Amino acid sequence: MDTVAGVSTGALVWAVEGDQEPLVRPLYGIGNELGHVGTYAFLAGVLALGVAACLRHGPTTLYGSVLLLASAVSLLDSHIYWPRGGVTMLGIAAGFALLVWAVDRRPRTPAAASWHGDAPKAAGAGGGRLSRAGPKPGGWRVAESGQRTRRAHG
Repeated sequence: MDTVAGVSTGALVWAVEGDQEPLVRPLYGIGNELGHVGTYAFLAGVLALGVAACLRHGPTTLYGSVLLLASAVSLLDSHIYWPRGGVTMLGIAAGFALLVWAVDRRPRTPAAASWHGDAPKAAGAGGGRLSRAGPKPGGWRVAESGQRTRRAHG
């Protein structure tokens, strides 16, 4: 919302000569109101994300969830400006990073193998996994060896 309010106000100031205050004040007012709605929606979303992550992935998600929630609360009455707003933005980024770290803790494989999925095959199951669904000619497939190959056209 800051971008919309800032760009529209800047365009108005640039285009209008003379006293711009009566024209600019309502734009900032509307931008601030929409910003408050967006900030409270962000807080509600962060709270819901934290609860869902903790229920699904366990207590390791609490670090990121608490940092993200504290940063969202700080955002209610701060902005992006230094020092508090800058620290708030860093807290939001760190909170999301900690959540991703806590949720995505699978063992890593080389990039070529992870492109088509690295889920283990069930005992006795044959064949590789298709990386694109559908019988389209020319699509990718995974051979028994795990190598990605092109299907024959035709």
